[in-house]
Amino acid sequence: MKPAHHEKPICATCGGDNVLKDAWARWDVELQEWQLDNVFDDAFCEDCDSARKLKWVPITDNSEE
Repeated sequence: MKPAHHEKPICATCGGDNVLKDAWARWDVELQEWQLDNVFDDAFCEDCDSARKLKWVPITDNSEE
């Protein structure tokens, strides 16, 4: 089911969307690629160059995806 609207995570401090999340990936021998296994709460903002909290905002027509 497709969501009614699209969202994106941004840094709660600076509002930038250059953000990363901590996660585990597991190697799939058959597919020969990494498969996302678990995503954790910790996040990092590349613009702030620091661990930060994220917030989700709607993507508007004039927002970059």
